[in-house]
Amino acid sequence: MPALTNMIKIEAKLLLRDSATVLFGVLFPTGLLLGLGAIPALRESSPETGGLRPIDIWAPTALVFAMVMIAVQHVPAVSRRIGSAASCAGCRPLPRIHAPSCSRR
Repeated sequence: MPALTNMIKIEAKLLLRDSATVLFGVLFPTGLLLGLGAIPALRESSPETGGLRPIDIWAPTALVFAMVMIAVQHVPAVSRRIGSAASCAGCRPLPRIHAPSCSRR
């Protein structure tokens, strides 16, 4: 159990280190749902959406948006931890091979 607690602490520190992750992954979807839920017209079901309320449609969208934003923000941190980004940082790009000119003089 201490290993799980330790991992949760480390992941929380990594999440809170970048303010864009917290803003777009946690606060923006929450604010979006709270804002849309505060509009009375969006709390009523409509027959065009099969009896669903617009907030019922936006909730999964906001959840997917939050998951994608957190995942995209953590990709560089995970690759640094694994070492793949560090190994690519020292690699030089291949030299470009220029084709000879087709014009004859």
